[in-house]
Amino acid sequence: MGLNLRHVSARVVFTLALLLAGAKARADSPAATFDQTSFPAAGTHDAILTIPQFGRYSITVSSTQGVALQLVDRMAGPGDVQGTPGAQDGRIDAFLERGTYKIDLIADAHGTGNSRLLVTAFTELQRAPARLIEDKPVLASLGDDQQLHGGW
Repeated sequence: MGLNLRHVSARVVFTLALLLAGAKARADSPAATFDQTSFPAAGTHDAILTIPQFGRYSITVSSTQGVALQLVDRMAGPGDVQGTPGAQDGRIDAFLERGTYKIDLIADAHGTGNSRLLVTAFTELQRAPARLIEDKPVLASLGDDQQLHGGW
């Protein structure tokens, strides 16, 4: 079986073009932002999160003692509390529409130090659609804040 170099070269060029286009689209799109990112790690606080375009986002808080998070949507209302005040920092992974959201931070009343909010958009892995073959599993591995779309 001979190797068709033109076919292989065309696939390599096409794959590189897809990767570059995806990277450029991510670089050109505005980032999600908070109105404030640093808070005392004691009591309750809130921040406004602005989402520029529909997508999947990870919202995390970091502290030395544990601060919980709660996403409040204008239509759906408050979501579940993620994390435990005074014990474990919270993380919310959610599909969000373009717009603004309220994030409640809930810390132990006697906490000390500061907490920091971070929002990260999930990155799309560029892959060719999987060819499904009967009785053959499709295996994929994803890192934190990565997702596969289309064909999977």
